Amino acid sequence: MATVTSTPEQGPAGNPFGNAVKVLFSPSQTFRGIAVRPSWWAPIVMIAILSCLITYTYGKRAGWESFMRKEIEGSSRTAQLPAEQKERIIEQQTRYAPIIGYVFSVVGPLVAMLVVGGVFLLVFNFGMAVGLTAKQYFAAAAYGWMPEA
Repeated sequence: MATVTSTPEQGPAGNPFGNAVKVLFSPSQTFRGIAVRPSWWAPIVMIAILSCLITYTYGKRAGWESFMRKEIEGSSRTAQLPAEQKERIIEQQTRYAPIIGYVFSVVGPLVAMLVVGGVFLLVFNFGMAVGLTAKQYFAAAAYGWMPEA
């Protein structure tokens, strides 16, 4: 079986933060530039910051206690518990929910990018013999999330 290698066409490399915005308006040109000079940290940082802002806003506007109370009251697993035990569970979960939210906001995008980039690497390099680097796949995965952000 012949190995097919492709080299990305030269495109403007650009600023990583600028690429994060340009990927929304001219994706093909921007991804060519990203393939030439891959960098994945800027979109991950931007997505983590946006996730932290969403976690903060949710905590201030909706409140973690009302969320936990709704979840505990609607759960079939806690239906048989006495009211004071439910209140204790709600209090504990309300204390830890923002911490978990912020940790997931920072670690989640990085883990997701690594998983998707790894899948790209396996499928395209080993399955189709494309021949790009892992950094290029990780950068493509990271910038690919910018429209969602």
